[in-house]
Amino acid sequence: MTWVAAVLVVASLTVVLVLGGRFLLSWTGAAPADAASARLYEFVAGLLLLHALLTAYDLAGLRWTRGTVLGGLTVFALAGLARGRRRDSPGGPVEPGWGDGVALAAVIASAFAALALWSTNPDFVYHWGIKGHRYFLVGGIDRVWLGEPWNGPLHPGYPNLLPGLFVATALVAGGFDEPAMLLWQAVFVLAAAVAARATLRSTGASRAGLQGGVALVALTMATVDVGLRLAGGPDLLLALALLLALPPLLRPATTEVPPGSDAPVAALAAALAACAKFEGAWLAVLVVGAWVGSQRRRLRPATVVGAMLPAALLAGPWWIEAGLRGWLRPAGTGAPEPGQAGAVLDALAEATLHPRWHGLAVLGLAAGLALLFTPRWRPAALVGILQLAVYAALYLTARKDAIFWVQSSFPRLLVHVVPAFLVLAVAAVDRWRPAALRRR
Repeated sequence: MTWVAAVLVVASLTVVLVLGGRFLLSWTGAAPADAASARLYEFVAGLLLLHALLTAYDLAGLRWTRGTVLGGLTVFALAGLARGRRRDSPGGPVEPGWGDGVALAAVIASAFAALALWSTNPDFVYHWGIKGHRYFLVGGIDRVWLGEPWNGPLHPGYPNLLPGLFVATALVAGGFDEPAMLLWQAVFVLAAAVAARATLRSTGASRAGLQGGVALVALTMATVDVGLRLAGGPDLLLALALLLALPPLLRPATTEVPPGSDAPVAALAAALAACAKFEGAWLAVLVVGAWVGSQRRRLRPATVVGAMLPAALLAGPWWIEAGLRGWLRPAGTGAPEPGQAGAVLDALAEATLHPRWHGLAVLGLAAGLALLFTPRWRPAALVGILQLAVYAALYLTARKDAIFWVQSSFPRLLVHVVPAFLVLAVAAVDRWRPAALRRR
């Protein structure tokens, strides 16, 4: 497949996902701030719709074919197109700026590296990609193949949102073509930049702060995507999930916005995290828990349940089945070893200084820790810090070679939280600037 064909395949499927997601969101009462935020929420909802559709087909015993998968998506897309015609565009047009131009350049660079196979994640070859290819060939989740003892390195218990996206891409393309699969990383970088914009708008950032934050997040995501070779893996999806959750987490409890109006966005973020990767289950719990806590009992129980329900319904069945099949293997021994805490902490510090981060990880972590001491930013910063604490605790369970485990994985896991920390830092600095400077 040529690069042009790969771009057309991913672009066409993205449009279908956005339209399908629009149909779902039209029933939730979600109120995006502008057209760009609306497209972001619709895209994430479309990803979850695809995952739900594939899960339903799998449970019903229907094969994943071009007719069943693309036919189902098309029905939802047409419904979304019809409902979209009856709605006004939210928030008016988005005024582009220099930061948006930088973000677009970062997206193009990420796309070029993916198409050239320069940023291919090794786990795409040995885990995520081979799952997607297998599911495409057999027309569904191959449980017999996953359960073979030699397939343990494939992590059979991991959720299937990303392999399912690869299957849908292959069905559109007419075959499993690696550049088209890897090109989704550029879409995730773009989505992250839009999520950063939505967060900065929600905090009332100045135009300079907004454009600077969008550029910083896009450049950070593209830099680590290429530098750490993340294309074909789900790590940028977890970064996107936390970025998506920031506006609900930053909404003051005393705001005039009706309680629970952020529930659809919090639900989208939690569901995306839970369906993307094993580590996303903890992130989903932290996001919903922090959002509920930040609203200081202003939420009805039904609203809280509604925020957790999508993640539970979309990820729960697979977690239950994987647990019953013995596929949820512990990362280490299951019991922490405090004796190696010092060595693990040293390795974590060294990994944070990884040259491919160019100091951005250190800056992000410093900002996240500092913002814990300010009530406005504490809920969002706490989610990221606790997520990293979970990773640190898991490293202590390693039976052997915990240091290598840290060195080989933690630089990549940092992308889950650092972009969100950088957005928070930009928003906080912009808010603390003198009013005369903020108007510029």
